Amino acid sequence: MEMYRESLEDLDEIKNKTSKDNEICRITGKLLESSHQDQGGESFPETGDLMKRHPSFEQFSEALEVKSSRGAGRYMTAARDINPGEIIADETSYVALLDRKYSRDHCDYCLKVTVYAVPCANCSSVVFCSVACRKQATYHAAECMVLDQIFRAETEVWHLALRIIASQPLEYWLNESYKKQADVYSSKDTSTVYNLVTHIGEAETPAP
Repeated sequence: MEMYRESLEDLDEIKNKTSKDNEICRITGKLLESSHQDQGGESFPETGDLMKRHPSFEQFSEALEVKSSRGAGRYMTAARDINPGEIIADETSYVALLDRKYSRDHCDYCLKVTVYAVPCANCSSVVFCSVACRKQATYHAAECMVLDQIFRAETEVWHLALRIIASQPLEYWLNESYKKQADVYSSKDTSTVYNLVTHIGEAETPAP
């Protein structure tokens, strides 16, 4: 029991150190930006700082227009002149995977390089950068102990499908509410993934 308590303390220490390192990086970045501006340089643009968001596609700028056509499916074009350096999207992936070669030194949840690796309690196939990320990775319960077989089988896109399914509880999928397309596109919404255009049988169709 004493060893178990000490292990928990070690994990808390790792989490605290990781938080401190992130804070140091944030402060250092601010100092560099401040120094750059003091020397007469332009300020660095904020990541994801869209001037105005699209009313139906919240991860994209209103400078884009969504179109569709037979054979090409859905695509985007410029709705107005776009200034050099103007941010037009801050899209994120609904789900993401690490290549096997990165699984021992990158967090399986946030994909960042692990400074202080936090292991899974049941397998040695993945690591996390903090206890918080390990708790957020609820999908890992479906992959734990079978990841080596998945990698050896070279399932590729099927592993991605497993991750999508494992990211939600069974009750969610049985409800089938995800099949209805949401009014506003969001990369965090399951209905967005479900209603993607497949382009099956249209591999030879040229891009618009």
